[in-house]
Amino acid sequence: MTKKRKIQSMSGRHVKWIPAKKVSPEKKKKLLKLLKSAEENHAKAGKNIKLLRRSLKHKGYL
Repeated sequence: MTKKRKIQSMSGRHVKWIPAKKVSPEKKKKLLKLLKSAEENHAKAGKNIKLLRRSLKHKGYL
């Protein structure tokens, strides 16, 4: 079974499935590394936002 990706129109009502393109192992490895990096950065940003919010609340800005 081939992997498929979904394409939607602007209204979101019409959905057309087309086969996904083949990805070379090197490119797949690179993309997975990039995804992992993005997830780690997102987690760090979430922690920093929580600390900033706590600091602002403590100072009386929120």
